[in-house]
Amino acid sequence: MGETTNRRAQPPVARSNRHRVLGHPGVHFALGTVVVALGTWWFLVPAVRDTIDLEHGVRAVATLQEEPADCSGGCPVAFDAAGTSVVGRLPAYQLIKRFHEGYSVPIRYQPEHPERIALEDSIGMGPIIFTSILPLLGLLMITLSWAAWIRSWRRRLRTP
Repeated sequence: MGETTNRRAQPPVARSNRHRVLGHPGVHFALGTVVVALGTWWFLVPAVRDTIDLEHGVRAVATLQEEPADCSGGCPVAFDAAGTSVVGRLPAYQLIKRFHEGYSVPIRYQPEHPERIALEDSIGMGPIIFTSILPLLGLLMITLSWAAWIRSWRRRLRTP
């Protein structure tokens, strides 16, 4: 009729150590360090450099020479700088979905080095704040992993 099962007779389910590796504070600390380094190097530093170099640069309107989806090493834009035709390159990621070939693009350039250009809206505190989000998330990962390590260390001290 009714079968009864003995729970003690069943072997315990083996748990893998995978959850321990992924949950280990050292792994999160390392990932956080990589996120801080890469986020700072690839995003924050160029935004700060563009703002410092081009904040007081000359404003101009450039014409996009290629479709941004086809640009690999930067999209060529042509503009006039002090009566001279100049061709500079803008990063494709800043142009995709916003501009197409032949569009007018607002830029700033350095008068001494007119090939040093940036999009008008990629200069200022807004882009700096936006690009600092990734390094700040990395710092949060580092802080939380450090707190988890301290917590587990204190538990180990209490255990006889």
